[in-house]
Amino acid sequence: MAVTVGSVAAALMAVVLDNIIGGIQWLVENRTEIADTARYKRNRTAVVSALAVTGIFSAYSLLPEPEVDYVVGGKGYTEQYIIAGVVEAALQDAGFNTEQRLGMGTEVVFQATANNTVDVYLEYSGTVWANRMSREDNPGREAVMLSVSQFISDEYGMQNLARLGFQNLYALAMRRDRAEAMGISSINDLLPVAEDLIAAGDLEFFGRPEWVRLREAYGIDFDEKLTFDTSLMYTAVAEGQVDVISAYTTDGRVAEFDLLLLEDPLNALPPYDGFLAVSEEAMNDPLFVETLSALENKITSDVMREANRLVDVEGKSVTEAVAYIRDVISSL
Repeated sequence: MAVTVGSVAAALMAVVLDNIIGGIQWLVENRTEIADTARYKRNRTAVVSALAVTGIFSAYSLLPEPEVDYVVGGKGYTEQYIIAGVVEAALQDAGFNTEQRLGMGTEVVFQATANNTVDVYLEYSGTVWANRMSREDNPGREAVMLSVSQFISDEYGMQNLARLGFQNLYALAMRRDRAEAMGISSINDLLPVAEDLIAAGDLEFFGRPEWVRLREAYGIDFDEKLTFDTSLMYTAVAEGQVDVISAYTTDGRVAEFDLLLLEDPLNALPPYDGFLAVSEEAMNDPLFVETLSALENKITSDVMREANRLVDVEGKSVTEAVAYIRDVISSL
């Protein structure tokens, strides 16, 4: 988008300069013959005005951009974009200049925050627990959150600044009508038929420890495992192209496509509390800390699911979803 806007601006500037040069050339050629005519004076005024405006815009473009105080990071899907917008809006309200860096991979954004290149982003307790800590057990939601917070602090100097109030769990999901026709309501029920089914995951799922843990805990595998962009994954299961997907519990498309989230009786998948992971350097700023601490427990799973639905189902902008969450928070 930035490249396109820049190209258009450059093309427009070229047209303007070409017209100015042409105007100057006409004035020079006719300065003796019609210098006192109204037409000549109008053209001279237009050329001088165009030169003045061009000079102002050129000077403005040379001014240094405001220094960025904090960088808000995010992974590459809707929920991350929305929370990044909520965080950025809160920081800007407090007077900070901010920049967003979105679409980052799980490992990339974690390391960037540990290295103080990114200052804050939305992370999930289960992601750190499984991917970073290589834990396969599930001692419960509170124990996982406490251990994750201690781990990122001790090992990377990062802090869990605010637990936002929602969980976005991984869950296996099927179309409700198909699951009911097959008598499936839990992962256990999948076991006799899984080898005949096609499963789909997001771009990371089948390479993540959560899938390994699920596979080992239940002894389950599928006939095929396909990888999709998240939006295409939901469409694929809704249209019957695949049988099972790795869904997210705060995704608005679960209800929209009438999907059934399969129970996990062995608790193979860890809890996924959303929290703000913050760099060591950013934690040294009391106003930054105070501003984002105010988001603690302000976003429920229902609110997050609705915000995601606005974008992914209704086609509204991320900005509108951010405004929805901010309105909810302001009403508390």
